[in-house]
Amino acid sequence: TPLISVVVVAESCRAVSLGEVIGSVLAQAGGDAEVLVAHGPARADDVQRAAADARVRAVPAAGGVASARAAAVEAARGELIACVAADTRWLPGHLDAVTAAFAASPEAAAVASGFLRPARSGCPAKAVAPLVIGRPVELLRRAREDACVWFRRAVWTTHGVRFDRDLTRYAEWGFWVALARRGLEVECVSAALSERVLAAAPAFDERAWASHLAEVGVMVERELDVAAGEDERLALRDLLQTGGIGAHAAAVRGSVLTSERPARIAQRGRPGVTRYVFADRLGQWLERRPLLHRWGRALLTWCMRRHRERDAGR
Repeated sequence: TPLISVVVVAESCRAVSLGEVIGSVLAQAGGDAEVLVAHGPARADDVQRAAADARVRAVPAAGGVASARAAAVEAARGELIACVAADTRWLPGHLDAVTAAFAASPEAAAVASGFLRPARSGCPAKAVAPLVIGRPVELLRRAREDACVWFRRAVWTTHGVRFDRDLTRYAEWGFWVALARRGLEVECVSAALSERVLAAAPAFDERAWASHLAEVGVMVERELDVAAGEDERLALRDLLQTGGIGAHAAAVRGSVLTSERPARIAQRGRPGVTRYVFADRLGQWLERRPLLHRWGRALLTWCMRRHRERDAGR
């Protein structure tokens, strides 16, 4: 029985060939490892070519990436399981560093590692540090998938922790939060152990903007269960109510964008509703009068603070 099972979803490999992703794993793995390649009918030929090594097993799966990954994990035989994200290669020393972290922390249910992300042309690659249970602002800055998610087999079989299929963008994040809610420990390896070869986070850019607010809302609700204190719970509750998609985009991309007015977001969701139209026009009128606008914001902030203090007094 192999000690380590590495799960790769064939449909996720686009910028790098499936053979390269598998090769970066097999170059470090000895005989005590297996690679499970989950795939749909469209990638069957690619998987057959990549599965020439006896350590590689193909796992046919229907449905999307989440279903394919779940099918491969179910078929895994290893004590330690790694789920490699799209277009990711292991850097030299990846396997040794992770297995050393597991050995040093026998109580840890999982290990999270950092990775290198290519930057824009002319800029050096950026090292992305692991963040297992994030705080409110970091929840928005997670504009990426984790490069590799490592966990003990018992996490899946005994504790029943799964990747949430409703989370397109934050599947790995939801996995870490689920572990925290069960009181399971996660060890962090701060070194960059993988390389994401796409210049941007493809899953976010291609499919997650439309569901970003909804998914952040789901994650905020889950974070409330593991928040460290009341201040943090208040910050999480306010997260979706204070900025709108413009503020979220600014936090995620690290750019300076004007926050959309909440009334504008509501109007987009329910166009033509009189109160939203009126509120948006009032907001536009105030923004053309900077002094009045600042006073209005200061008054609203004071009122919200007083409201919270009154609630706390109860």
